[in-house]
Order: sequence, then C-alpha cells, then structure tokens
Amino acid sequence: MQVVDYKNFESNLKVYIDAVSEYSDQIYVAKNDGDAVVVISLKEYNSILETNHLMLTEANQNRLASALSNIKSGNIIEKGLIDEADLGS
Repeated sequence: MQVVDYKNFESNLKVYIDAVSEYSDQIYVAKNDGDAVVVISLKEYNSILETNHLMLTEANQNRLASALSNIKSGNIIEKGLIDEADLGS
C-alpha cells in the first residue's frame, strides 16, 4: 500500500489510478484535515462486498467454516465437469 498526501495524489492522479487498476495497488491518501481515504480497484471493492455479503448471517458463516474444515481434512468428493452436449436443448 502506498501512502501519499492529497496534493501529491492530485498532481499524479493518472499514475496512482493506473497503479491501482493495473497492479491491484492500494493508495492511502492523507488529507490535510487529518482524515484519509483509501483508493482500491473495482475488482477488490466488489470482492470485499461479496465477502461481507457471505458473512452477513451466522448460517452462512457456519456453512463456510464447515466447508473449509472439510477441505482441510481431505473430506471432499471429486466430480467431473458436465459436458454441455449432455445437457440437451
């Protein structure tokens, strides 16, 4: 994560936006009033939203924890991919 002040960010906006977009970098922009913002890519933002959504309910949390536990213990069932030709019209 890069840390820059607002003036530097404003002066080099394209450089920083490209870094976020192309390299999944995160930019911490310190404002003059002591506050700050973080600039992240849309892909990363959507990932955060999806994770938050999945963790909203205790039932989802338990299901995900159970699935991870099964994977770690090797308790999995491998299945082949479905051939689209077998699906019919």
